[in-house]
Order: sequence, then C-alpha cells, then structure tokens
Amino acid sequence: MPDLARNRRDREVYDAAELPLLDGWHANEFECHVCGVEMVPVACDGRRRYKVSPYFRANGPHGADCDADGLRNMVRNGVVRPVRNEAGHPVGWPSALRLVERRDQVAPQGQPACDVRDRHAGGGRGQGERRERHDYTASSLKRIAEHYCLFPRHRDRRLTIPGCDGRTYGECFVKLGNTREARLLPAKIHFSPMRFKVPVIDGDVVTFTVNAVLWVFGEGQRKPRPGAHYTVRVDMAGWSAWRRNHFLDELARAVEQQKANVDQKAEVSVCVFFLGRQDERNPMVFLVDDARLVCFLTVAGEP
Repeated sequence: MPDLARNRRDREVYDAAELPLLDGWHANEFECHVCGVEMVPVACDGRRRYKVSPYFRANGPHGADCDADGLRNMVRNGVVRPVRNEAGHPVGWPSALRLVERRDQVAPQGQPACDVRDRHAGGGRGQGERRERHDYTASSLKRIAEHYCLFPRHRDRRLTIPGCDGRTYGECFVKLGNTREARLLPAKIHFSPMRFKVPVIDGDVVTFTVNAVLWVFGEGQRKPRPGAHYTVRVDMAGWSAWRRNHFLDELARAVEQQKANVDQKAEVSVCVFFLGRQDERNPMVFLVDDARLVCFLTVAGEP
C-alpha cells in the first residue's frame, strides 16, 4: 500500500499519514510521484476513525519502470534492513523536509503562498535551479529516516532540513552514544535505541528515555557508574486529539516491541529518530514539539 503521492495542484509529495491533519485537499488531485498514475487517498479523513492506516490506492496500473512501491517492499514486516548493493537503491528519495500546516490558507498580499503553507521551507533551491530527477520533499521525518537506514552506501545524497546542521544524509544524522560530559551538541537528527521503561505523561508532555547514558565518576572511584540517560521530552500542547492519540499509540507500541526484542534477544532494535533542541540547563534532555519530527523504526543491525 503506497504511502506517498504528489499533489497536482502544488506539485509537492505528501505522506498519507499527514492528510488527516491537513485541510483543503481533494481526493481527485493526487498522482504517483514517479509515473503520474492517479492515486486515491484511503482512510485519510481526519473526522473519522478507520481500522487501517492511511494510504494511497492507484487508480490504474503504474508505469512499466515505476518503482514508487520500492521502499514499501524493502521494509518487510515492519523491519528496516539495510540494502548493501548499488542496484537496490530506488529511483525516488527525499532530499528535503517541509512541514505543511494548511494548504488552503491565502498568503498576505505580496507574500508567496508557500511562505504561508510551510512551517519549515525545505527546498533550498533557487527558482532557476533544476530539481534532481525523481527526488522529492518529505512531509515528515520518518521517510527520511527510513532512507538513511535502508541505504548506508548512499548517505552522500544531499538533504536539506532547516534547523539541522548538514547538507547530506551522512552529515545530518548522528547516533547518540554514552558520554562522560553533558554538553550541548550540534543541531542534528539524533537517534538511539529505545529503552523499554514506561513513558511518563504529565499533562501535555510525554517523556521517555533512550539507551545512551552519562557516565559519572565518583570521588575516589576508578570506574564510572551510569548516571542519567538521554531523555526526549515531547510537548503535545496544541495538538489535535487525532495527532496526540496516534503518537501515544506509536510510542506505546515502540516500548512494547523493544521489551520483546530484549526478552527474545532479537537481532533488531526499535530506534527513535528526532530533530529537537537541547535544554540549555540540562543538556541530557531534548525537547520536541512536533510529532512529524520524531519517529520510531525497527532496525536490523546498526543504523
């Protein structure tokens, strides 16, 4: 079931999971972002509840050389496994991140409409600059994180994410590891295996920890002891009920799956990927306020 389609009206590629959160789209305005066949949104009305996740259905056959479903076919049973051969890379890949708020807003006089639609403009191209063949702009971090994990040999591909220090996949992603010093880090997409400790919900804020720790040296001790773990604090204030419930369900499943992985000594791990800012008073804490900037992936091996 395809997750991505291009809107004929604004030429941007949308993730089906984001449609229930947006206003102003119409079911007959989407097409395959590779071959152009009409795509129909399914289970995407944010006013209703469905038994399936949102997706796009092709209204006809894809083109003979279309590989739009290539990424979905590579993520088997929810597990992201690295593709080690050159031939395994699909034609399309996300080269930028754009968080769309409302596509039906009208721009103030003299201001381009895209400045109203975009919370983070992710293009980074001049008007005369030609887009690389078949790359696209992602509407959430998940698609970008999947590509990072699936294609370790292609991390030199360009990637534009406002607020993130880096110009390629390899430069934008950094794994959080154990540290001997709590300090402010460069603005990157950080990732780490989850702990299976139950998240703490306090009003609009949900907090969970990852498997990266601050080593503490006590007075007279030759060996350090584990101190605080890196913590991700997600502020859900202002989120819709659908967005809040969807995120909390995903978080609960990630914690439960990680516990099962540890108990079964599985060769996979649930990792959290996020773009947030550190608490200046406590650098062991990262703050995130948008569900599209945090995701959970079950990854085989080391990402």
